[in-house]
Amino acid sequence: MIRPLLGATPPALAREIAKRVIIRRLALGWTRTELAARSGIAPETLKRFEQSGRIALERLLKIAVALGATRELGLLFPEPPVASLAELAKRGQRRGRVRGRRIISVVREQTGSSRKQTDREDDAPT
Repeated sequence: MIRPLLGATPPALAREIAKRVIIRRLALGWTRTELAARSGIAPETLKRFEQSGRIALERLLKIAVALGATRELGLLFPEPPVASLAELAKRGQRRGRVRGRRIISVVREQTGSSRKQTDREDDAPT
């Protein structure tokens, strides 16, 4: 069973995650040194994390992989529920990246100005 994380602030959440890592590590019968070796991080880094909750995301992910907790990571940011089939179909459509030049060209099309005219306006002294 997955228990919800308790804590209203990021530091409190980090300490709760660290506590859960300790519990999982001990349940597996591993020492800090063993978990550090299995996850590929320095034992001092693991010790600091377990005591303070502070760690880089990539290192936390390495610990999660070593502890077999990757399924739980998938629950971090679930997709919001859909209200209709149309909304579900709309989610399937990928939006392309919108770039500044594309926006400028759309504005030019709508206003009827040319690139040269706009560039001259931009270069005009103020």
